[in-house]
Amino acid sequence: MASSFLGPESPRPYSVISESYEPWFDIPRFSGDEDFSFGEMYEEKMREYLYKYLDIGTTDKVCYVGEFRDSIVDILQDKFCLLTPVTMVIPAHFHYAKTSGNRYLPIRIKNVGAEEYFRKLSEQPDDKRILFDKIILKDTAHYLEEPQDVYRNIIKCLTEKGLLLIIDRPTPLNTLPISQLARQRFEDYEAPYMRILKDLQDSHLVAEWEIETVPIVIQKKKWYKLLKGKYPPRFQALSNGEVLSSVRELSEGVMKYHEPIVQFSDRLLFITACSPRNPLVYPNIQRYSRNDYMPFPGLQRKYELEVTPDLEQYVRPKETKKPENEMNRRR
Repeated sequence: MASSFLGPESPRPYSVISESYEPWFDIPRFSGDEDFSFGEMYEEKMREYLYKYLDIGTTDKVCYVGEFRDSIVDILQDKFCLLTPVTMVIPAHFHYAKTSGNRYLPIRIKNVGAEEYFRKLSEQPDDKRILFDKIILKDTAHYLEEPQDVYRNIIKCLTEKGLLLIIDRPTPLNTLPISQLARQRFEDYEAPYMRILKDLQDSHLVAEWEIETVPIVIQKKKWYKLLKGKYPPRFQALSNGEVLSSVRELSEGVMKYHEPIVQFSDRLLFITACSPRNPLVYPNIQRYSRNDYMPFPGLQRKYELEVTPDLEQYVRPKETKKPENEMNRRR
């Protein structure tokens, strides 16, 4: 006997799972500061780049300038077995005042941070001044009000063969999955990244630069958790509502259909700089690992190597050319 009742069937034939907007998104909370990291793979690759660009020795005195939550001091201390603890300096200090429209206005506090630290250090007498072998500025270029003065003061705080390493994440080169709102906000207060090289050149420093990518393998919810905790530190310029809106844009957009574990890369700009008095360099600005070349054809540099006693028997003394007048007299 025929019946007009169909079902109940589960699932119903030709049915599809409908997509809907999630009014609540469960993001786990942090249990401590140790969770603010991109994972072991990221840190291991950063160790390789630090060794590549700085060649840090165990006896080197290192100064780190950067956000403490984004610090690489543990990597430096553990990997390179530094005998002297790393000196940590905050880049600057801002007070974020809430304005209309649910936005934060950064207000800089004067006489606090790296600019004041290196200015006072450079004004000390030479016999009392602390000199570092390596100074690292990590993602702090946008904090500097007078970058040229800072670079000149930093060079005064370096040893003769000391190096300055600048690690920056320019927004135009950024490859981290962030929202369009965050990207636009960062570009509003961030100077063009080529200005860093120009400031180094105007400060009469020798610089080499390269763009590197660092791989990141992380759980998708862990990435949302980092953004909600305003990490990387640049997210501190966003209000809590803007951060949640950014997470929503990713979770309902480009990362909606990704697997629980995602993989992407972090594109960073590495710049090494030193004083032109450094005996190991030419006075030029070029890309890192580029073939060496003479920047000025008229520049002649004399290289000398001290001969130790055990090598004297293998070295023939240089013959001095006698003047022509003396040769004519003998004839």
